[in-house]
Amino acid sequence: MDKGNVTGGIFFIIIGVFAAFLPYSGLLSPGEVIDPRLTYVAVGIGVMFLLMGITSDSEETPFPQPTASQPPQQIVKMLVLCPNCGSRVPAESKYCPECATNLNPMNQG
Repeated sequence: MDKGNVTGGIFFIIIGVFAAFLPYSGLLSPGEVIDPRLTYVAVGIGVMFLLMGITSDSEETPFPQPTASQPPQQIVKMLVLCPNCGSRVPAESKYCPECATNLNPMNQG
C-alpha cells in the first residue's frame, strides 16, 4: 500500500464532500454558487488515488536489488593492443597470447 496515494485520495474525497455541503453551510455569500461538477471531480480523483494507493506494491524498491539466485553481472574487461602484432589483449596480461611479446616492458623478468 502506498501511503502517499492513500493520503492524497482521502484528501480529495474530503475536498469533494466539503464542496458538496458548502452551499448548505452558510459560509457562502448570498448569490454565490459552486459548480456542482467540482464535487464529482474531486471525489473521482480521490477515489482514483485511493485505489492506486491500496493496490500498489510499495514494498518493492524502485531499483531491483541483486539476490543470491541472480548471476553476477559481467565485468567489462579493458583491452590493450599488443605493440608488436596489434592483437587485442586483456589489460592484465603480461604477455601477448599471439606473439608472446612482453606487454610490461618495465618488468623484463
